[in-house]
Amino acid sequence: MNANWIRTFLLLMLCIGALPVVGQVNILPLRQGMPLYTADQLFDVQILNTSNQLTEGFIVILVQDSRSGQIANLQSRLVTLQAGERITGKLIEWENSFAYNSLSDQLSAERIGLSFAQFKYCYRFVTIDQQNILGEYCYEDAPVNLAPPRLSTPRNTEVIQTINPVLTWLPVAPVDPTKVNYSLRLVEKEIYQSSIEALTTNFPLLDVYGLGNTVLVYPVGGIPLEKDKEYAWQVTASIGDIPVGTTEVWTFKIGEERVAEDVAPDGSFRRLKSSQDGMPYQVESEIRFAYDNYHGSEVLNYRIYEATDLTGSIEKLPNLKLVNGLNQLRIKIKKRFDLDPKEVYMLEVIEPSGKRLYLNFITKDIVE
Repeated sequence: MNANWIRTFLLLMLCIGALPVVGQVNILPLRQGMPLYTADQLFDVQILNTSNQLTEGFIVILVQDSRSGQIANLQSRLVTLQAGERITGKLIEWENSFAYNSLSDQLSAERIGLSFAQFKYCYRFVTIDQQNILGEYCYEDAPVNLAPPRLSTPRNTEVIQTINPVLTWLPVAPVDPTKVNYSLRLVEKEIYQSSIEALTTNFPLLDVYGLGNTVLVYPVGGIPLEKDKEYAWQVTASIGDIPVGTTEVWTFKIGEERVAEDVAPDGSFRRLKSSQDGMPYQVESEIRFAYDNYHGSEVLNYRIYEATDLTGSIEKLPNLKLVNGLNQLRIKIKKRFDLDPKEVYMLEVIEPSGKRLYLNFITKDIVE
């Protein structure tokens, strides 16, 4: 073999060996295109050693956005891959995962368009000396355009018949609801004012923060709302301390209480309603209400809960048997129910058709 050709071949091989090796390890993020709020989600990747030799190195993940540049840099501990071995990121030990988790609120806020950030994720498998990249996978995703919260009840400009209205709104979507908190501001509106002017300049009758639910009953112990007066209100959604969406400003007015709709013909049993509004019924020793059983049900399907906590329910409520037609029902208030006189409670009846009927009530201190 020609000596010059051998020298040329050996020189070529040395040059190739000095270059970074790319493509020896395949990296596939399994959550591409999905929001990545936690380190565990970021580490949901698949790693494959495509070579026929043992490979060792580190996995490095870079997270960047178009506004502030690099916002996270995470690295695995030493990873050893046998020839042809495939592993998932969740089986790998990682360094600095807390650093990414601490950014989750910021990322959530930016993701809904607050900063109009474009996120870029780069996954790299680097050699132990971190001089060569054995595999790389990068991709970008855009902010998720989320719908802001929207007011629901009382409806805009509605005249209501209670001084303790149930204020409800629709949540920010789509986003993890546990990451969102709400603030609500309510003011009296003068005739000469616009709704926005009233909300920004008048003294707040209600100004609450950190609400985890999308419902709030105007507190019984709050500044009383007055008949024939108009009120403006608005809700703001936040992730952490960062506002991410605000509703329109709506108004409602307090009118006469509709006693005739709430009380049964004999005047002693409250009628259930199809909405959650209405003046709370004050209970002393028992809840008395009327129910029209047109479904032939034998037992009433109902629950009682705080109006501010739609998920909880009072336990060990009595079974209420029904007859066809009008039923006049009583629920004796027990001390074990642990009802708070300062709270508004909701009696909810669920009919076989799925329709729900309601009765708001408050209690006095129970003495058995």
